[in-house]
Amino acid sequence: MNRETLIARLNEHLTAEVTASKIYTLMAERFEDMDTTLLLKSTAAEEREHARLLREEIQRLGGTPLHLDATLENRVMEIVEDLKNDVDLMRLNYVLEKQAIIQYKNDLMEIEDEHLKGIIQRILADEIQHSDLYYGIIQDFQRNKFLSDSESPLDVFIESVDTGISRLNRSWLEMFMSGIIGALHVTFGALAMSAVAGGFTGLVGAKPAAILGAAIFPIGFILLKLSRSELFTENFLVPVAPVFEGREPAGKLGKLWFWTLFGNLFGVIAFTLLVALGGIHSLGNLPIEHLRHLAIYKVSRPYLSEFFSAFWAGVIITTMTWLVLAAKDQVVKMIAIWSTIFVLASLSFTHVIVSTSEVFLGMVMGAPIPLVIWFKKIFIPGVIGNLSGGLLFISLLHYLQIVHAKKEHERYEKKKEHLISQAILDKLRL
Repeated sequence: MNRETLIARLNEHLTAEVTASKIYTLMAERFEDMDTTLLLKSTAAEEREHARLLREEIQRLGGTPLHLDATLENRVMEIVEDLKNDVDLMRLNYVLEKQAIIQYKNDLMEIEDEHLKGIIQRILADEIQHSDLYYGIIQDFQRNKFLSDSESPLDVFIESVDTGISRLNRSWLEMFMSGIIGALHVTFGALAMSAVAGGFTGLVGAKPAAILGAAIFPIGFILLKLSRSELFTENFLVPVAPVFEGREPAGKLGKLWFWTLFGNLFGVIAFTLLVALGGIHSLGNLPIEHLRHLAIYKVSRPYLSEFFSAFWAGVIITTMTWLVLAAKDQVVKMIAIWSTIFVLASLSFTHVIVSTSEVFLGMVMGAPIPLVIWFKKIFIPGVIGNLSGGLLFISLLHYLQIVHAKKEHERYEKKKEHLISQAILDKLRL
């Protein structure tokens, strides 16, 4: 590259650096976020330093530094004014930085002056850093948009991964205590259901009374969600997502399942023992016969029926978890909880913790059920069935749905980035 050509090339870079400095200074006034504003001002200062270095090199080579190209500046300013949102502003910056990187890399292959090469390499390193920073900001903007819009299964899954990581990294004691509290809440729901169903049986008949009781039962799960406590069966979706994605080990999931299940059982047993200690009338005017009959019914079904009853309970509970994640409005969340748990209660599906509380309370009220029968008919099929329905039937299906959605989303984003970048370059005539 001869001297005249080299000076002309450096003047092009000088014009681009001065223009970029003005753009970033202007953009800094458009952002409310202080960190982004400071980043843009810092980048503008580095671009001015690049311009100073280029002027010195032009003068060293015997050339005359050019003034700012007003035409280029006006074209860029028009684009800035056309861009209506923060992510598109950052995308413009990213495109400009990538274009500068390409041009500086091309120059390094043609320049023989070692001193000038060192200057260009220094500027190139800054431009690469700027490009990476802007790309990171674009990704953050897009991710935050996903979380706020929550319009697709992929958005829900992204939120479940982040929530799941947090849930998996708690201490065992926090998991255990959360499980105890969750068991107490759903036990109160079961008691409310029995009070209504047993109380109305003599007035409207057993079946209508059971439906009325099922309509009350979701109270326990509403308490559960509002208090942020948890059941073993709620952990078949959210904490599973980061394991599916490879961001957390399966061992942490096993730890969570163990301690929440242990906490749930401990909570139910403690509640039952306190009722036994206080006497059958310590819970007020509960219909004792209804509790006895309910407990006997729960353990009277064949093993295979119990398993599939637990399977559908796992499906219902995991569906509820997904709906609560997808809904943003609190009223809608409550409707999602009530509707799914009403189905669970009205069909008398076997939820390992709820059914355990019903059986244990029935035993306190005089139902002749040995512990070994509870273990065989409720605990074993309940755990396996709940886990199978929630994890394999719902979580896995949603994950397969997400795998496809992620591929489509990545294809869309790449196409969108290419088209927007090309449009910006065409406007700048670069």
